[in-house]
Amino acid sequence: RTPLRHWRVVTLGGTPQRVVGLDFSDTRESVRVFNARTRQWEASQPFTREWTLRGVIPTQLGRLTALETLDLGGSEMTGSVPTQLGKLTKLTRLDLSNNRLTGELPETLDALSALTQVRVAGNAFTRCAPHGLWEAASHDLGTLGLPNCRPTVSYGAPQTTGVVDAQGEYAFFTATGTAITTYEGLRKDVARLTIHERDMSGTSWAWFYDDVEAGDAFEWRKANDCWVRYVVDEVLADPSATVKSLSVEWMTYAFTGCSGTVPASVTGSMDWGALPDLGGTSLTVPIRHGPFQVLPDGWTGATDPGETYALPDEAPPYPSPVVYTEDLSVARGFPYWRDPVLPAGWTFGHARSGGHEVSYGYCAVYVAADGYPAVDVCGEALWASGTYPVKASWYARGGAGERRLGVHETRTIAGRPAVVVYSPQGLHHHRTGAVRVLVYNPATQSIYRIVGADPSLRGSNAEGVLAIARSLFGGTQ
Repeated sequence: RTPLRHWRVVTLGGTPQRVVGLDFSDTRESVRVFNARTRQWEASQPFTREWTLRGVIPTQLGRLTALETLDLGGSEMTGSVPTQLGKLTKLTRLDLSNNRLTGELPETLDALSALTQVRVAGNAFTRCAPHGLWEAASHDLGTLGLPNCRPTVSYGAPQTTGVVDAQGEYAFFTATGTAITTYEGLRKDVARLTIHERDMSGTSWAWFYDDVEAGDAFEWRKANDCWVRYVVDEVLADPSATVKSLSVEWMTYAFTGCSGTVPASVTGSMDWGALPDLGGTSLTVPIRHGPFQVLPDGWTGATDPGETYALPDEAPPYPSPVVYTEDLSVARGFPYWRDPVLPAGWTFGHARSGGHEVSYGYCAVYVAADGYPAVDVCGEALWASGTYPVKASWYARGGAGERRLGVHETRTIAGRPAVVVYSPQGLHHHRTGAVRVLVYNPATQSIYRIVGADPSLRGSNAEGVLAIARSLFGGTQ
């Protein structure tokens, strides 16, 4: 057999070497021929060799998880695109253009977040194009005439009677089943959404609503300073053949542009697409994200009053006595304890509970292989009155007068509101340059703080600390 490294359609990379590229497009090449007159081997004139493929796309391609480029353009492929291609999460370039492919582009392709170039024109796809493909910097999806699978749908104002029986209608309800009619209610009292499958223009989105599931997020929007983001808790039984019902809760909202009763003349939209993180220098209006309030730099206008949070009944008087331990089994008995997943070689150092910093909860220090502190993880009861106000952006000083931009940005971690604090300009001072993540757990009204101490968790490397934060709630490191 000819070794893979000699296959012209295959590109190998990494250690150990794996297939990172497949290119079956036409290739210009030369071959060596023997010249009888000169009695020497010489290169021929370049010619086109066709690597034409026929048949269906093999599902086995999904096993090549190191693949970065897949070019099947200009072949004679038929049938549908296999769902297994959604496993190729390292793909940066996907070319399926000018084949004879039919059927739906599978939703699993939504997972291909590394894509920068997509080519799918020249096929007979139906239904919609996965949102992840639209996110690629370069694509030809517009030529297919298909909508985005994560649409923005236009509706009117919420129905004050709670009755939804015509296109373009929807209603939000409280936990007791009362229809919500005020902007304040939309921001804090929503427990259920009932929505007609047809929008104001009469377009049916039944195919989309049938695929909505728990954990999906959407945004109701009236204006730049008046919108609410919700997370789906549960898909409820359909009230009728044309109406969908979802159990939802609010996650984030902007509030300075609307208050009082929602007028019947309002036109809103439901955006089910990838909702961007907010904060930093681009934030122009204050937002509420769980218990966190993120304010634009220099904001002097209205703020959100927030709620009052109280310590659990079993909490000792504040401040409680300090308990210090280097025994992990003892530390695991502290209130709100959660074990993180850490990089290889990082281990538990010590933990403490009580005092002014963590009156009811804990703080744990984990050390790197060299014995130095790598990351702090703390969990404590949210007992303060009101919200946590933070500036969206500011300038922090590091060592030797270093002055770099720092930002607060919103995140969602395992369905929980969170903010991340970091320096996109790479400030690496051991204090002001440390990346911090704050996560609110509404089930226990507690806050978790994850603070990077290792040099790898400072400056602009927010992802390292975010990975540890996700692991606290069942995500992978």
